[in-house]
Amino acid sequence: MENPTFWLGVVGFVIIAYCLVKNIKGAMIYGIVFVTAVSWFRNTNVTAFPNTPAGDSAYEYFKKVFDIHKIESTAGALSFKSIGKGHFWEALITFFYVDILDTTGTLYSMARFAGFTDANGDFEGQYFAFMADASSIVVGSLLGTSPVTAFIESSTGIREGGRTGLTALTVAGYFLLAFFLTPLLASIPPWAVGPPLILVGVLMMRAVVEVEWGDMREAIPAFMTMILMPLTYSIAYGLIGGIGTYIVLHLWDWGKGLLQKHG
Repeated sequence: MENPTFWLGVVGFVIIAYCLVKNIKGAMIYGIVFVTAVSWFRNTNVTAFPNTPAGDSAYEYFKKVFDIHKIESTAGALSFKSIGKGHFWEALITFFYVDILDTTGTLYSMARFAGFTDANGDFEGQYFAFMADASSIVVGSLLGTSPVTAFIESSTGIREGGRTGLTALTVAGYFLLAFFLTPLLASIPPWAVGPPLILVGVLMMRAVVEVEWGDMREAIPAFMTMILMPLTYSIAYGLIGGIGTYIVLHLWDWGKGLLQKHG
């Protein structure tokens, strides 16, 4: 808490929180822009470009404004030399189930947040949502990028009123623009984007009231899921912990039911 950038982040948090309380559209953007603008001034205690070799290098890159990040070294750089080895399949299976759980958790939580789920917890177009996510990951891997998948940050667009898909298309257009503005976007400090994510978590807590906290077999898995996500920095690990706990707590009931059925 002695770091000045922490307190600048707190100011950004307060700005966004106040705008949310007053139901002002663009609350997240206002906070991010303010904190980022202040951080771009050099020779201050909260600058994103300190007077160090790393800071000087970052500032020189920032001054370019326009730049295109080349992908020749990553696009199409595929290798299957280790396909016959155990660690190859171990990594493949790990990525497979982590992505499935991560995507499932993100899509359904966002659909619930937007009010799209029905009585069974499903939402319209879920099949195509998973297909789009899977196709994007394949294309992203061929280009050598990190997984092109659904992210929990989508909740900010939903919070601002996005429902029909126009928000997603608008964001896609901004991503295309960002392709040419890498120096500027790479210079947005973490203490500018941290507060919005914290407040997104606050907005998503409304789903917690639907948990049957009086039933320990439901409450414990739900709590494990919620606590493991921030501790492991992974939605997938949180879901794995919650599902695993749910299975363990219900094994006795399931076994008893089978014995009664076949007894």
